Amino acid sequence: IVRMPGEPGEVVSLQVNSFEAFEAEVALVDASGTALVSSDQLGRSSDNLLVRELDGVGPYFALVRHTTEAPSEYELDVELSTLQDLDARAVTAADTSGSIDVFRLTAEDEQVAEIQVDPRATPLGGIVEVLNTESRSLARVELPRSGGPIAVTLALPTAGVYTVAVRDVADDADYTLGLELIDAVALDDPDIRLPLVGETNRQRAYTFEGVAGALAELSMTPTSPLDAVIELVGPDLTVIKRIDVRGASAVEKATVVLPATGTYVVRPSGARRTDGTYQLEYDQRQVEELPDEGSKTGSIDALSEMSTHGFSAAAGEAVTLTLASPDGDLNGVLEVIDGESNRVAIADLG
Repeated sequence: IVRMPGEPGEVVSLQVNSFEAFEAEVALVDASGTALVSSDQLGRSSDNLLVRELDGVGPYFALVRHTTEAPSEYELDVELSTLQDLDARAVTAADTSGSIDVFRLTAEDEQVAEIQVDPRATPLGGIVEVLNTESRSLARVELPRSGGPIAVTLALPTAGVYTVAVRDVADDADYTLGLELIDAVALDDPDIRLPLVGETNRQRAYTFEGVAGALAELSMTPTSPLDAVIELVGPDLTVIKRIDVRGASAVEKATVVLPATGTYVVRPSGARRTDGTYQLEYDQRQVEELPDEGSKTGSIDALSEMSTHGFSAAAGEAVTLTLASPDGDLNGVLEVIDGESNRVAIADLG
């Protein structure tokens, strides 16, 4: 049990560092014995942080309750700090070594947050973590120690107040934290008609719910001279694919094997501050496994239709794919995409 003071508007951060199997519940309790926030999952994975804004004057208590008889070795770091609002104005934090900086992010429905972290001098390292409205970890990303600004892009599931925590940064590292909230359009909304028309000078993001192992295809067609970039960001906040679009008519496509189930963000933006218009299309389909031996029958009935099939192969193994049409009038393209979404082969079937 750790006893601490507290004032309204302050925030308590509870961080567990476990050295072995940690079977326990961690809770923040007020003077009446009411648990304000708790979790029995801390220390079992990368999810090891609880954050709670205080509503009244303390004392408060951080409790660790063992849920099994097995002993556990751990460290519990408890920190009281001031909660800062993160909005369109950049926030500067300094001398953060060994501490947790906590920020409040208020979002509306159907928004994507782009959090910019810019080291002012010393490379940061450390972690940026976003906690949801129930103080549970929503996403986290490790900051590189190589220096330079990075952007963390994620879809916020609902309107509400989120918490952004920056921790474990390098000694005496200063940084600036910025936020951009962008209205999002769900590409898989049944009421949305594709293609969507957009402008690179208007902040816009798109989202879709992806299934691990499915094949997603994105294409952007410029409708005016365009110099733009599209980034596809996965549920773990990493950029999975980047598409550069230049010119006035060339169609740029990306075919991606989705690595995880969750919400994906498509973020188009103008390169070098240029403006332009585009059409965006999206498709996602499940992959049908090819048999190890024998054949599989399929059909393509429309110009824009695509069939997707999957197979497993070891590195260095030779694979032969034979495609035949009973009518002899097959016309199209056969592409082979590896597990990292790289095109490894293409054949014109015309």
